[in-house]
Amino acid sequence: MKQIKRILTQVERILLRLCIVLFVILLVVQFLLQFPAIRAVITTIDTLEGNPYLR
Repeated sequence: MKQIKRILTQVERILLRLCIVLFVILLVVQFLLQFPAIRAVITTIDTLEGNPYLR
């Protein structure tokens, strides 16, 4: 039982770190999408829609 608890604790730590890293990546990408030059490199949706993103 102690071994299972130890393994689950390790898995929990790994999943928590993964969630934090993914959340930080999400925030960074969303911030970068605010700049038109970077937005043009990251996504092609604006060109496919026919209406460029304007602020």
